[in-house]
Amino acid sequence: MAVGDYDLVVLGSGVRARAIALQAAKLKGRVALVTLGYAWDRDQAEQVIDQVRLNPVSLFHILGSWQAEYLEDLEFLQACGVDVILGKGEFCDRHTFLVTPIADRSDELFDELKVSSRKLRSRRFVIVQDQTQPLRKIIGLQEVAYLTYDSLFELLRRSNLESLSSDLPHLTIFSGDVLSCAIAQLLHRLGVKVQIIAESRILPDFDLDIARIFQTHLEVEQVEILTGIVTAVSDQKIWLTAASGTQTLARSLSLDQNITNQILVPTFHHDFDLKLNLAEVKVNDGEISINSKLQTTNPHIYLCRNWQDINIILKNCLFLAIATAQFLPKASIGLTNPPIASIGLSEIDGRLRYGKDLYVLQSFEQTNDLQFYKILYRGNGEIVGAHLIGDRAQELLGSVAIMMQKKIKVTDLQLGFDSGAIAEICQEISSQIRAKNWKSFWFKLFS
Repeated sequence: MAVGDYDLVVLGSGVRARAIALQAAKLKGRVALVTLGYAWDRDQAEQVIDQVRLNPVSLFHILGSWQAEYLEDLEFLQACGVDVILGKGEFCDRHTFLVTPIADRSDELFDELKVSSRKLRSRRFVIVQDQTQPLRKIIGLQEVAYLTYDSLFELLRRSNLESLSSDLPHLTIFSGDVLSCAIAQLLHRLGVKVQIIAESRILPDFDLDIARIFQTHLEVEQVEILTGIVTAVSDQKIWLTAASGTQTLARSLSLDQNITNQILVPTFHHDFDLKLNLAEVKVNDGEISINSKLQTTNPHIYLCRNWQDINIILKNCLFLAIATAQFLPKASIGLTNPPIASIGLSEIDGRLRYGKDLYVLQSFEQTNDLQFYKILYRGNGEIVGAHLIGDRAQELLGSVAIMMQKKIKVTDLQLGFDSGAIAEICQEISSQIRAKNWKSFWFKLFS
């Protein structure tokens, strides 16, 4: 294949990047994948956490075979016609990407896919991006040894259960997002003393009740949770500030000088500067601007943020650029133990939007397993949000997501008593709506 003669160049190192490249090759496109090689991303991290959620000790076996499986994936892509290029790079102009080799790299994968600097010209480019919380500037962070998500998994891959207590005896995580909570829970069950520092509360993307219940669950497991903004770090201390009413309180946490890698920063370290300005791609506050077709301000360059974007990008890149992203209720899934899931509005947002026309159905059980659900619905039977904890969380989330997307009201459903957990919830909501309607009827009749 002549250099620069591509229909699509995919820029990314994760599972979604490989999936886009494979699907494009199956559609007979001329495809190149520019990858950093053994680099973790959010999808791969969540995949591993899900596999070991019920058996944390199996983590070391799974990570031990991950490198060989990754190499097999790239070999399979090559066999399917994808030009796999190991390296990093930057844009030169609207249609050209310069790939450069990774310095100081020597392993089996690098030896097989080693390339010299080369320019790739393509009709379309796809940037596969991980969605992580933007990190505040922390004074002194660059002067201390710290871990990122991908370097943490590399450390775990080289360790075993016996050596972990010496490799990673203590870890402070500078985030309370769902991935950080899942990692904290996993490491604690492997014997690591874990501390989470969240800005205001853990699980900021989830309903407040979910966050409070899960925080209690973590604290029972002896995972320490602090709230505050980390402002500075050194080899000896972490400084953070926290608001208390109208006052700002400052405090410091001591670190053991004899232990390295005590801090986990919530980012993937393999991001590199693409020089998007040379490709005429606008970036606002660290986020790439896109339209409904997932195009950046350069219509030849697309941005993939999640799995739902892949089909739209492939249609627009390889065929006519007419496919647009459909509205989907915002959904979040946490691969914790027990699992958590959330879709639609939180109760606070629902109150602000619908006022008195918002009703809540919730249930909490704690026998052998923690089970909690909170369903937000309107008086006409429309579900506007669901927040769940427990083994049935993902199952219920899927059912609620379909109802919200298709705008199916609870009162429109004809469910039997054997239709599962969603039937019980819908029947309870229907009963509450009928009761409210009768009360309203009699109040109007005698008023």
